[in-house]
This record gives sequence, structure tokens and C-alpha cells, in this order.
Amino acid sequence: MTYKSLTLTTLLLLVLDQGTKKYIITQNFPHQQNPSLFFLNTPLPFLVALSAIFLFILFIWLIKTAKQKNHSLTIALSLIFIGGLSNFYNRLISGYVIDWIFLPLFPFSVLNLADLYITTGLLLAFFPLKNQNKHRFQHSGKIKI
Repeated sequence: MTYKSLTLTTLLLLVLDQGTKKYIITQNFPHQQNPSLFFLNTPLPFLVALSAIFLFILFIWLIKTAKQKNHSLTIALSLIFIGGLSNFYNRLISGYVIDWIFLPLFPFSVLNLADLYITTGLLLAFFPLKNQNKHRFQHSGKIKI
């Protein structure tokens, strides 16, 4: 995976998330304006500052992972970063994110594409890391952390 392809994919997914949010608003589809993170009622300045710190740390980790050519973890961290960055942008500009995907199985849950990117990235990050440790154990006889 090259930096160019990673950057293009990031831009495409950002545009897709931001575009769907704008479309939902302009077409007056059902949606929610969500100023908080998950179910926490966090003051916006604190949430923006915390998000900026998290995104900065995640970006450094993402670059290091990409340089190590760990493709599965790079993809996972990229998805988490893209989702976080997109929601961060919305909170910074508007003070809230637009959630529009209603999940009938979880009536209390409304989300957006950025949330799906984050969730997918977390799932992808967990399983390859688990498999990598198992793989290291089989080859060396020791688990390296």
C-alpha cells in the first residue's frame, strides 16, 4: 500500500461521508444532530480538544504502521482515522455530527458512515493483531508484544 493510494482512499471516504451528510440535510431525510460522543454529554470544547489529541496520536501511529508495511493494521487505523477526522470536522464546524442511519435492532442507535468506518477499523484492528500474536508464538515459541 502506497501513501498515494492511502491518501486517495482517505479523501474518497471523507467525501463520501461528508457528501451523504449534506445530502441527507438538503433532501430533508430523517436525521439527528448529535453534539455528544456515544451517550456521553461532554462539553463541546473538551470533546474537540480530546478528539484533536486522539487524531494526532492516531495519525503518528498510522504513519509508523504504514512504514512497517503492516497492511492490515494500516487499513484498520486508516478507517478509524478517517471516521474520527470526519466527525471531528463536523463538530468543529457545526458543533454536532449528522447521524442518519437508523438501526431497527438497536432503536437507541443512530449513526453515520464515519461511525461505520470507525467500527469496521476497530474490528479489523482487533482480529489481525490477535492473529499476528498467534503467528509469532508459533514461529518463535515466545509471544512478542
